[in-house]
Amino acid sequence: MVLACRRPETGEVAAAALRDTGYDARCVRCDVTSAEDLEAAVASTVTTHGRLDCLVHNAVAPPGPPGPVEEVDLDRWEALVATSLRAVFDGARAAYPYLRAAGGSMVLMTSASGIEGSASLPAYAMVKAAQRTLAKGLAVEWGPVGIRVNCIAPLGLTGALSAACEANPVLEERLVRRTPLGRLGDPVEDVGPAAVFLASDLARYVPGQTLVVDGVGSWGSDRRSTEAGFQAGTVDGRSPAHPGLGQGRSSPAGGHLAAPDDRGGWGKAGRGPLGL
Repeated sequence: MVLACRRPETGEVAAAALRDTGYDARCVRCDVTSAEDLEAAVASTVTTHGRLDCLVHNAVAPPGPPGPVEEVDLDRWEALVATSLRAVFDGARAAYPYLRAAGGSMVLMTSASGIEGSASLPAYAMVKAAQRTLAKGLAVEWGPVGIRVNCIAPLGLTGALSAACEANPVLEERLVRRTPLGRLGDPVEDVGPAAVFLASDLARYVPGQTLVVDGVGSWGSDRRSTEAGFQAGTVDGRSPAHPGLGQGRSSPAGGHLAAPDDRGGWGKAGRGPLGL
């Protein structure tokens, strides 16, 4: 697998941890807002592994402080579009011929906010909803040539979310209270296997879906109280990380097009050449 990261110094730590556990992993530098970088990352993966089996997009800019749409900073909005939407578009174009040759798949890390919307993070919810629409469109377009495209809407206790909970204990209480399981998800053990499932032939008959892996299945009736928890505190002068996201880092699934979370994070995938 290949971790394509904006900050190689962070990504290499994750790649080394994977190698220590027996996986064939390496890190390449990639700024997902650059179509040229995405093309180079895909080409490097194919050169090294001979094929591209799956592309996982897992990049997002910090969503910024909670607030109404009229208060969204335009630079932040443009950064969200560049990392979460345009990067998927450019990455799909770069990966298509190789995914077609391999009969591969594409997985997008989205959010429950992209399903139900968000009163406090409207710009973030918009780009996440657009990801889901693009995934459904690509699933229809690419299905006839054997490529599957799906999304995951996760909630995992990443390093960034852990820091947000430490800074704002109310946030963790609200997040735990909303799940019948009574705990926050583990990025590797809970979310990682879902990514492996969608990336693999186990999901060979599953196209165009959004798999919600948040311990609840949706935000449900407790959505407003959960969002209130985000508004109760900040981290480094910014809003706490959105559930399932790192502040500009990656969520917990495996191959990344963002700087990987400090915890590393790939589920127990097969040991074959899975270029990501």
